Amino acid sequence: MSRASQGASARERIAQGFTKIEDVLYVGLGVVLAAGGVALLVNAVIHFVRSLLGGAIGPSVVSSTSCC
Repeated sequence: MSRASQGASARERIAQGFTKIEDVLYVGLGVVLAAGGVALLVNAVIHFVRSLLGGAIGPSVVSSTSCC
């Protein structure tokens, strides 16, 4: 095997390694973002239900029956 082909082979292995690392990082970041989004959604639902059951939302809703 010539020196040039060994260099090309080494570059290909390094490039594949970086590609795998990049894929792992992107998947990890996607999981973290998805988990954060789900946590925020659950938090919003909990606060909405607590406000609804506590009567805080009712007075702030405009009644549509009071017309002219």
